[in-house]
Order: sequence, then structure tokens, then C-alpha cells
Amino acid sequence: MLEKFKEQIFQLIANDTGSNIKPTQDQIKAINGATTYDDARAVALQAGWGTYVSIFEENNPSGETPKNIFDASDFPQFGYQSDPFIGVDKDTPITYKGNKTTVGEYEDNFYQDGDENFGFVNLSPNKIIDLQVQLVNAGLLGPKAGITFRPGVWQREVEGKIMYNIMAQANTVGVGKEESGWENILESYIQNPVSIPVQPDPYLPPDYQSVAGSITNTFKEQLGRDPMPYELKLLANTYMTESEKSYNQDMMLLQEAQKDVVATPENLMDYGNHTQAELIKEQGLTEIDPSAALFDKFQQITAEERERVKDYGDIQATNSIILNSITGSPR
Repeated sequence: MLEKFKEQIFQLIANDTGSNIKPTQDQIKAINGATTYDDARAVALQAGWGTYVSIFEENNPSGETPKNIFDASDFPQFGYQSDPFIGVDKDTPITYKGNKTTVGEYEDNFYQDGDENFGFVNLSPNKIIDLQVQLVNAGLLGPKAGITFRPGVWQREVEGKIMYNIMAQANTVGVGKEESGWENILESYIQNPVSIPVQPDPYLPPDYQSVAGSITNTFKEQLGRDPMPYELKLLANTYMTESEKSYNQDMMLLQEAQKDVVATPENLMDYGNHTQAELIKEQGLTEIDPSAALFDKFQQITAEERERVKDYGDIQATNSIILNSITGSPR
């Protein structure tokens, strides 16, 4: 795990073209000289690289470390233990006000379990929106981070987890409440936004046999016969083509939602969707429904035959009524 971390952490930072972070020689030396993964990880967190640590741990899951840094917030809300500091313990060494000391020596100044939600959940919606705007612009929330949210609502499993990570980094580098620790860490993210494009699932065409089976059933139900080979091919191709069009349109709208647009309190309610709305209006996009397209095509190519079947059915029904009236049978 340690050697992988040394190999990959700097590559993750370099690959993030939206960031201005450039590791210093001291930071590179400290990580390469670390003898344990925890030591190397601590150096990265102190440097403000928590998101890249998260990416590394997600790509290299291990029973020794959480899958990502946000998973560390799965802690009890009540009955805290005697060492409740976020991301660190009381013996974690720090340099505070120029002196080498530990977090525990200044316990009232550093963030503890629950601080990531206390004081936030009861804020007014407008104040929560102001904070969410900062988190979005930092690349920690919203479409670019692949994390949905409710504007004006502080959710413990969403904003709370993000704030937990921010406070953990503040504790690790020795900046607490007196030094506006989490605010400064968040500001550093805003100045160097995290860029993690959401990876969409690849396009997988529908199963041809399943589509063909559905078409055959439709012919039997509507017309009492199997489709001709050319009919089956035409309708199946219609469905397959419309499915791919639907996927491509969804991908285009997803890319539009991830455009580098600055979030503001005014556009947050529709953030990620406002640029989509403009594109939809500009190009006249409509929902693409492969099943509806297939049925429309079926209606077109079988219109005359369905009319004949209907007329035949009406004649049969009329004859039955006449016959029943003659024989006295109930209708």
C-alpha cells in the first residue's frame, strides 16, 4: 500500500488539470521517506491533498484503510469516547503557535465528533445555500463531484461528511477554531478546485433477441401472426437506433452539467441543470423513448392491415349479434 501510494499520489495531482497544486521538494521528500502508509498519508493530508488521498484509497481498497476519506464519518452520534477528535487523536503531534505540541494540549480549540453538523443543521436555508455554494465551487459537492444535494438543507450524510473531512484536515495541520481552521481549508479548495469528472457507464446496446421477442409478441397480439423478416429487422433497428440516440443525448447533457460554471446563491437551486435547460432550448431537444419510437413505427407499417382486422372484427361481432337475436341466445 505504501509503495503504491508513493507511486500514485503525485500522478493523481499532476493529472488534475483543474488544480494549481504543485508539490514542493520537501513534500515529495517527506512522502518518499515515509516508512509507513499512515505517515505518508498524514503528510498528504497536512499538504491539503485529502481529495487525492480519497481517490487513491478508492482505487486501492484495503482492510487497513477506509474506502474513502468520507467513510471516516461513520461514527456514533452519542456516547463519544474519551478521544473524540476528528481525523486525529489527542497525541497527534502538531506545531501550534510556533510550539511543538499535541492536539490534546489544546483540545477546546480543535474539532471533535459532531462539530461537522453542530451549528450547521439549524442554520437558515440562505446561510446553508451560501455554504453549499462554496462546497460546489471547491469541487466537493454537486455534479462535478458526483454528489447530489438539496439546496438550503444540511444533510448529515452529504454536507456533514464533506465537512468532517475538511475539519479532519484542519486538525491534522494544527489549525483549529481560533484560526478559522475549516474555513481556511475550504478556501484552499476553492482556490484549487478539485476536478474529478464523473465517469458515465459505457453504452450497452439492448439485447437483440429480447427486442425481437417483444416485436413478435406485439404482432401476434395485434394481428394474430408473426412479423415478416423485413418487418422484424425494420422495427428492431428502430429500437436499437433510438436507444443509442437516447444514450448519446444523456451523455451530452451530463457533460453540459459538468461545465465550469461558478455557483452562486442565485443559480444554486438549479445548478447543473441551468446549462442543460439552455442547451435543450437551443437545440430543441426532446425526450427520446425507444419503446415509443418502435410502437409508432409499428403503427405506420401495419395501419392498413390493422384496419382490415378491425373491420373483420366488427363484421364478426355484428353477425354474432344478428345470429343471437334469431336464435334467442343471450348477447
